[in-house]
Amino acid sequence: MTGPVLVVELPRALSQAALSRLHVLLLSSSTYCEDHDGGATFDVSVPGGALGIRSGEGPRPFLVGVGDSVLGTADDGEMHVAGLIGFVPTHSITVSAMFNDTVDHTATALLTAAVLDAVGEGVAWAELRYGQEPGIARLEGVIATTTEPAMAYGSAGFLRAWAAEPGFRLVK
Repeated sequence: MTGPVLVVELPRALSQAALSRLHVLLLSSSTYCEDHDGGATFDVSVPGGALGIRSGEGPRPFLVGVGDSVLGTADDGEMHVAGLIGFVPTHSITVSAMFNDTVDHTATALLTAAVLDAVGEGVAWAELRYGQEPGIARLEGVIATTTEPAMAYGSAGFLRAWAAEPGFRLVK
């Protein structure tokens, strides 16, 4: 079973320095890190303690992919997204959990926040449950929320603040 996914939209391709910082983050926080496609895809296993999560469970598996933008590929959505986040996304980083337990939702948010910190740019976006926008909009680091579809765009601080909320869970 696959778990939750978060995406970091980027205004440009990652520089070699940013890609190296991402690689160092994934190597240093993982019990296992396999680099595929020259740094385009990483298969990692991250212990909860490396992300500040207390869990009796073992390391959590993730797939981290660097590639073309998810949002920037839809012609009609490019300008709408640019108006919300301040740039037209051209590239993205996708963080996908391989399991769907509660700890995987928190770990996905915290790993994505660490990825944002490592690469030094970008905006994370997440799908929201219906009616969740007002509570999310008040969190630190939120750049924008939308209702149709229900989405939130924000910084690493947003992801950390949201993950700390009671009952936090990403839309799978």
